[in-house]
Amino acid sequence: MAQHKAITGCLSTEIQDMHGLRIDTKAL
Repeated sequence: MAQHKAITGCLSTEIQDMHGLRIDTKAL
């Protein structure tokens, strides 16, 4: 699960950079 969480975190950061929005990893 830790690996999945890390991947989700990286993905969330990419989305934030792309859209310029603050996205909660918990909301994904």
